[in-house]
Amino acid sequence: MFTHSVGNGKVCYIEREVERIDYDGFEVVPLEEFSSTTFPAVTLKSGSVVFNTRAIKTLDKYRHIKILMRSDNKFMFVKPCEEDEKDALQIVK
Repeated sequence: MFTHSVGNGKVCYIEREVERIDYDGFEVVPLEEFSSTTFPAVTLKSGSVVFNTRAIKTLDKYRHIKILMRSDNKFMFVKPCEEDEKDALQIVK
């Protein structure tokens, strides 16, 4: 089963039967690659931004941040800032 977006935020679920799966050339991804404590990570949700524990520890000395995005390469940058700066977000711990 796999999903794909059909627009307007809706997801379509597609299920197909497969007689035989060829696993040649595939590699198992080490569990460490999915660790939420090894690397800073962020989750973007509607109306909120959630940082994992490692990211919060990295940002611990700051109270406000700005989030900058580059749409051409989908790169996100979190920059510390002052409370009175335009587009400042308060970090809630």
